[in-house]
Amino acid sequence: MFAAANQTHFSLHIDGLEHDFQVLAFDGNEAISQPYAIDLELVSERPSLDLENLLHKPAFLQLGDDGRGLHGLIYRAAQGEAGKRLTRYQVTLRPQLAYLAHRINQRMFQHMTVPKIIAQVLEEHGILANAYQFQLGAVYPDREYCVQYDESNLQFIQRLCEEEGIHYHFRHSADGHQLVFGDDQTVFPKLAPVQFQHDSGLVADTPMIKRFALRLETRTSSVTRRDYDFKKPLIQLEGAADSLDEPALEDYDYPGRFLDRPRGKHLATRALERHRSDYQQASGDSDQPLLASGHFLTLGSHPNAQWNDLWLLTDVHHQGRQPQVLEEAITSDVDAKYDGFQQGYRNFFVVTPWQQPYRPPLKHPKPKVLGDQRAVVSGPAGEEIYCDEFGRIKVQFFWDREGQADDKSSVWMRVASSWAGQGIAGLQLPRIGMEVLVSFLEGDPDQPLVTGCLYHGVNMPHYKLPDLKTLATIKSKEYKGSRGNELRIDDTTSEISIALRSDHGASALNLGYLTHPRPSGGAPRGEGFELRTDRHGAIRAAGGLLLTTEPRANEAKHHKDLPETAERLATASDQQDSLAELAKQMQAQEPGDQDTVAKDLHKQHQGILGSGPGDLSKNEFAEFTQPHLVVSSPAGIALTTPGPNHLTSGSHLALSSTGHTSMAIGKRLLASASQGMRLFVQSLGLRLVAASGDIDFRALKDNINLLAKLDITANADRITLKAKTELVVQGGGSGTTYNAGGITHVTSANYTAHAAQFAHIGGASMAGTFPEPPKPGKGALELFNLYANTKGIKAGDYEVTDALGTVLKGALDGQGFNTVSGAAPGPAMAKFGLDTADTWSLGSFAKGLPWPKLPVAEEGTPSLLESMYAKLAPDGSGGMLDKAKQLASSGMSAAKTGMGLLKTGQNTLQSAQQVQAALKGGVAGLPQLASAASSALPAASGALGAAGKAGAAVQGAMASLPKLPTLPKLPDFKAPSLNTLTDLMPGELIS
Repeated sequence: MFAAANQTHFSLHIDGLEHDFQVLAFDGNEAISQPYAIDLELVSERPSLDLENLLHKPAFLQLGDDGRGLHGLIYRAAQGEAGKRLTRYQVTLRPQLAYLAHRINQRMFQHMTVPKIIAQVLEEHGILANAYQFQLGAVYPDREYCVQYDESNLQFIQRLCEEEGIHYHFRHSADGHQLVFGDDQTVFPKLAPVQFQHDSGLVADTPMIKRFALRLETRTSSVTRRDYDFKKPLIQLEGAADSLDEPALEDYDYPGRFLDRPRGKHLATRALERHRSDYQQASGDSDQPLLASGHFLTLGSHPNAQWNDLWLLTDVHHQGRQPQVLEEAITSDVDAKYDGFQQGYRNFFVVTPWQQPYRPPLKHPKPKVLGDQRAVVSGPAGEEIYCDEFGRIKVQFFWDREGQADDKSSVWMRVASSWAGQGIAGLQLPRIGMEVLVSFLEGDPDQPLVTGCLYHGVNMPHYKLPDLKTLATIKSKEYKGSRGNELRIDDTTSEISIALRSDHGASALNLGYLTHPRPSGGAPRGEGFELRTDRHGAIRAAGGLLLTTEPRANEAKHHKDLPETAERLATASDQQDSLAELAKQMQAQEPGDQDTVAKDLHKQHQGILGSGPGDLSKNEFAEFTQPHLVVSSPAGIALTTPGPNHLTSGSHLALSSTGHTSMAIGKRLLASASQGMRLFVQSLGLRLVAASGDIDFRALKDNINLLAKLDITANADRITLKAKTELVVQGGGSGTTYNAGGITHVTSANYTAHAAQFAHIGGASMAGTFPEPPKPGKGALELFNLYANTKGIKAGDYEVTDALGTVLKGALDGQGFNTVSGAAPGPAMAKFGLDTADTWSLGSFAKGLPWPKLPVAEEGTPSLLESMYAKLAPDGSGGMLDKAKQLASSGMSAAKTGMGLLKTGQNTLQSAQQVQAALKGGVAGLPQLASAASSALPAASGALGAAGKAGAAVQGAMASLPKLPTLPKLPDFKAPSLNTLTDLMPGELIS
């Protein structure tokens, strides 16, 4: 396009500045999603303009009389050569957006969408809402964490737009330039049609497109993105898009930066559109100044009719010259710069088909973090430990100027641990104030991961280094307290040890070479192990417990190995058996007295020793088939306490010693036996000595018997024999009887009496004192039998056997209680009879227990119980309960028949006895035999028939019952004792 030699079309307007600039030439480029730059060459009659005053002024380059032009800020100003009258100046117009390239930052945005992040950055630069707009069709999710990492604000915005597939362009006017963001084709304005005319060198009357060429180029045909969400680790997150073009050329990338499949599909589609955005691309040149990037061009009059369509202008390069503003020569390089272009306006453009969505190319990749970074754990004020359900923490980065070291300083960050799995854990949460080391997955600043902790000048190592360099420790601190816990490993040469400690109760387990704390000098305290606490302690082993000092060098045997102990127990058991047998032979014990003791000892020994060699491949060993507690030592066992000592057994108590058994008692030896006391000495005799006080033998109910093979000798100052009714002294066939009737001497030989004097002084009697023996008192036992719902069983029978073997029977009251009087003091056993209530009731079983909790695998049981109840509940047909009662009625009928059967059986038996008697009678008994047989056989046949009918009735009733659902097996449980004096036997489920 040309103008008259003395006519100008290009002019520059600068806001707030009076000037005489004339536009000599301009050259600039504008493109979608790029800040444009227009370089202008100006001339002015003023040789010394204030260049600094020009910078940042809004200016408008008008390209024609119709007002079309380019607006921008003076980004660059320069002064060139000067002629006699005119001086040349150069300025560059750029959008305000270009200024964002000069502000570089490191910061983070949390829970914001990309449009909101962009708007915030723009408005920080004074680009307010009237200077930009978003025309977006898609909905963009919040980015939980988005880091601007060592990027300029412009680079950051362009990167976000490229990642999301958002483009931007500018709309120019004399008053300003507006930044428009969009994500589809509808945001681009449509220009008036422009005709094509091949460049013939002639001047056209209207602006034309003079060249238009199309090219196609191979591009990616499909895109696949994949990612991972740790919150849903089993879900494969993948999104894909396919153009169905050949050949199949796929772009696959991981991670795709998405957490749900629709988002993945969206990003894959945007990526494919970006790849294929310039699959078809046309270029051309024209002299139409209305062409602008981000606008639709309608091409007309092209010989290829298919090209006469709508095209999107993605790039326009503008050039203009008007040398007529010069009245003198200033420079000679203008012609060279414009390639022979002398005067007027021209442009070079690039277009794509309108139907192909435009997506900006990835020219600004996300920066990668090279290596790890340091940060400090942060959280809300007053907290020491701050985390979420995944054990994630928040940190304050040292580069973050906006963070306040609180619970908003960063996104939740996962913490690497030594172990993390289902039922597997190695968790140590960094606490607020700790310095941590942060890594980034694939170098992505948006994917931080805490990988470790660091000491610094305030948080120093717990033990002084390098002095205590042999100590390795894991030490924690009480939450909002001052105490702590510690696992310490000491690798000091020849003094290695491990200690597990808790400040609560000063509890500790010390293993190895025991010392006082190393920081305090580490004085030796012994060798081996020490388990101690200032509070309570307990050792529990459900399968059995062995406490032994028998040596096992280098763990040579399995941990339950106890042959020495088992041999000693076997020897003791044999000793018990042999002495018990001898005691029975010597009539010191009655037969059977020690049989149960021996049986239990053998059973215990077998339970400790086990049977068979075990299975080494399964790590199974024979010992401890029952949970015994065995204490063993090759040297000795000492038990001591300044307080009471109580040894109790619910069964038998056996003491065995191959040497002496010695008891030294400071006060009295008190021994009580409920059912007899037997002492047997095999040899060397039995000696009972009282250094002071009486020796008192009493039989309160029966006799005292003394038996000696040789002599019985009594030595005392005085010996008194008293008998309440009669005293008999016998020896060698002679004897004397003393009773109320007199004294009778009996002998078959001589009777000799020696006396200095022998006097007969009349009759007299000597009355003795005979105290009444004390009577043992009677005890009382309280009974209570109850259902699982804790309600008492009404009027149930009971039977109590007391310590003396006396059996007491009775019935409970209406509340399930009763008190049994007259029972001997001591242990007793109670048995309860059948429930007298309706035994078809759902709660009618007599175990006084809370309903047991079900294991996790049996959580379906309650619903099964509900199903069972539904079966039991009455319905239109009467329900299972009614059918059960019908069954009970049938059972009663069967029972009645059974009673008749029993009577018939008795008659049959009687007849059979008559048959037997007849057989014994021989020939004479034949008539009687025939009569007995004729009556016995029909009776037996009738009994069998009645039994068959009764069984059929019960079987039929049982078949009519509906089938109950199968319940999973409940955990075993034991009924607790309801009384300190008795263990109650469980009642019946259904009586």
